[in-house]
Amino acid sequence: MSGINKASGQSMRMQRPCDGLIAFLLSLTLVVPHANSVGAQETDELTSIQARLQRLEDLESIRQLLIDYGRHLDARDFVAYAGLFTEDGEWIGGFGRVQGPAAIQAEMEKQIGKEPQVPGKSNHHIFINESIEVEGDTAHALSKWIFMVTGEGNRPVPVYLGHYDDQLVRMDGVWKFKRRVVYADIPFDDPLSD
Repeated sequence: MSGINKASGQSMRMQRPCDGLIAFLLSLTLVVPHANSVGAQETDELTSIQARLQRLEDLESIRQLLIDYGRHLDARDFVAYAGLFTEDGEWIGGFGRVQGPAAIQAEMEKQIGKEPQVPGKSNHHIFINESIEVEGDTAHALSKWIFMVTGEGNRPVPVYLGHYDDQLVRMDGVWKFKRRVVYADIPFDDPLSD
């Protein structure tokens, strides 16, 4: 029902019970899209945080893989060492080209031996300067290595300086070597030139 307020000359309208509901619903059309955009922003932010966290976890897992490689190599634990490779994983280096964990284990045991190192006559690998690029379930890593032996007077002596070029893959949540190429830089040896 409507009328004119004779004193002010303004139109008066009587409110019906549903008028409040209509006004409320109209206000929601202004609020809900904003709430949806806030929700979408929160979802995007959560997705971004999860992606960044996954990247950090991947980088740390790959660094641990590189550390485990050196630890198992120096401990002459070639069963664990070979387990760091995929079933079709390749190791390419000064000993040639070997594929698959069983073949990698056998080659390392043949070339290096499996007896524990003797203090005062040991050798060690030092790993430094890793650079890792992760792309989903695959990654590429470059890192440096130094091969040290026990020299005169029980002093450490560097024998080789080289680098690794790694293709890595995540399988069942675990990072492994798909392909590891071992380059000797000083003295120089390119294992892929053969």
